[in-house]
Amino acid sequence: MKKYTEKIHAERLIKILEKKDTCNRCPAASRFDGGKEPKDLWSENSNPCKICCNFINLTEKNKACPCDEFGSKGAARLTWIALEEKGYI
Repeated sequence: MKKYTEKIHAERLIKILEKKDTCNRCPAASRFDGGKEPKDLWSENSNPCKICCNFINLTEKNKACPCDEFGSKGAARLTWIALEEKGYI
């Protein structure tokens, strides 16, 4: 199995942001399906949820999916900013 990395996360986020509906889509899951468990799709030594939360600086206190924390527009805005700051777009 392949290791889930920040670079993979960013590439998959860009694909999600191109879609009409960005919420309930997990970048680490197969076909971006929010109902799938990403931990089952990647190597044991990677943590997709931790990478996702760290990518937009979610704190330990609020480690839920970004759309649940910030709403669809807020999550998309924070994601776009993080992609720009990290040089992915």
